[in-house]
Amino acid sequence: MVEAKTCHSANCNRPVIGICNGFEGPCGRPFCEEHSTKSLCSACNEKFIKTASGEVVEEAMAAMYNEFSDQWCQVVFHYLPHHSPRTGF
Repeated sequence: MVEAKTCHSANCNRPVIGICNGFEGPCGRPFCEEHSTKSLCSACNEKFIKTASGEVVEEAMAAMYNEFSDQWCQVVFHYLPHHSPRTGF
């Protein structure tokens, strides 16, 4: 058992099971079993989820952009005449 009087969450009087390691910096908040992920308090866990989901969204957007770009190029080059009268190419 960790020596802390109360969980960091408002109006929570459950027994404290740990001290938060922190996400992107030290934290030190005491937490109970309900308001933790076993190493992070609920506040730091929210930051972690937002950061992690943001990275996943960026990766997904980049993959979709690359796929769209490839498909667009295939369509454009399929339908464009090989020699354009305007440019002479």
